Parts: sequence; structure tokens; C-alpha cells
Amino acid sequence: MNKKHCRSTAKFSKVLTICLVILSLQVNTIKAQVSVITNGQSIQATNSWDIKLVDINGDGNLDAYFASKTWLNNGNGNLSETKLSFGSGIFASFGDLNGDGFVDVVCQDSIYLNDGDNHYAFKIKLSSDILMYSSVLADVDNHGDIDIISCSTTTDRILFNDGKANFTNSGKSLGGWGQASYTFGDINSDGFTDIYVAIPHTPPPTMKHAANKIWFGSEENNFTERSHDISDAVSRNAILCDFDNDGDIDLFLASNM
Repeated sequence: MNKKHCRSTAKFSKVLTICLVILSLQVNTIKAQVSVITNGQSIQATNSWDIKLVDINGDGNLDAYFASKTWLNNGNGNLSETKLSFGSGIFASFGDLNGDGFVDVVCQDSIYLNDGDNHYAFKIKLSSDILMYSSVLADVDNHGDIDIISCSTTTDRILFNDGKANFTNSGKSLGGWGQASYTFGDINSDGFTDIYVAIPHTPPPTMKHAANKIWFGSEENNFTERSHDISDAVSRNAILCDFDNDGDIDLFLASNM
């Protein structure tokens, strides 16, 4: 896995202290504490709990999408609100959907394609048997293009890409839902992409403890499920990466315990 995936750079408007838990797949835990400092800018926005950092206008700087709005970076980390919007959904995902080298957008059930001049045009509404709430973009079937894991408030579906941003609903579920986190890597070192699904709890109204899931990939793009239960944990986010540089994939899990 590219170690750039293990790094994330962001500037926030308030001082934050984030308590995290690091777990390997052998479930060894190390508690860590991270602090970041303010750049002096304060942005007031509602519905801003999902923040995506991506170079939206192609100028080499990380911009932000949150609260159904696009915020452009001036190069010094200061963000300015724009009129660029992708529908009413607050959860947007960014990636090159049609293989032309430009960042496109999935927002709820809608696709917006970038024309290369950073103009985004609505293309199509996706077809699915669930109400699409949020999406995760990844090459699930190892075909070299970006597929979609679409989530409703209670379940998920895999939508396969033909390479030209035409998507087919597979009807397959990974057992997650709108609050789950998905991360990808070759966990068992067999050369195929695996999927780790961090599930905070079962969907409402029950909201009971739920085990996380590992899906092992294969040459036929079939996935074998394995439960990864962490007692009393409320899994909020996960990252797969070789943190200790020993040649295998470890797991970073943010969790309430």
C-alpha cells in the first residue's frame, strides 16, 4: 500500500485533542494522543461533521467540502466558500470515476463529472435498491477503476464501475451502513485486496454492539467474511497500513471503549 495513504494533513479552526486507539490485527493496543493548532480562521457552518479534503479546482492545494458547500484553499490554508455545490447531500466522495485523470464527485445517488477545467456537470443518478446516503470509493474488484460502496442508514451495497462511470448494482452487502468506516489493504498477504469494515453499532433503533467485519478478497472477486469483535468497542474509523514496517498490514482503529 502507498504510504501516502497513511498520512493526512489538515488545518482546523480550533484546538482539538483526539483520543485514539491503535490495534494490530492481533489486537494489541497502544493509546495515543494528538494535538493540532488553529490557523486563526473560524468557520461557522451547520451539518459539517463530514469533511472531505481534496484538490477540487486542480491548483495543487487541498480544498474542503463540508456542509453541502465547497471551500477553496488560497494556498496558505485559509478557506473561502464558493457557490460550487453537488446537490443537497452533506456526504460527498471524490475520485476519478471515468479514468480521464480528473476528480469527479459522488453525492448521495448522483454523479458529477469534471470536464478537465474544474467544471462539474451532473451525469446520472445511480440505480440502487437502497436509499443512498453516503458512499465510499475504491477499486473493489481490482479492475483498475473506482467502484462505489453505497450506504443507507441501515445497510450497504457494492456498485461496480465499467471504467467509464457506468455503475451496476451488484446486490452484495458488506454488512456496514451509513456510520460504518471502510478501509482497504492486503491483510493476509495473498496479493488480493481485502476490506475491513468498522461498525460502531447496529443501526437504530436497536443500536446494539456489533462486531467489525473483515472481507478477504480472491482472484474471482468473491469475498470471504470473518468477524473481528472488539469487546465493548464503538468503532468510529479505521486505517490499514504497515505502521511498524515489518512487511504486513496493521490496523489503526479509532474507537470509544
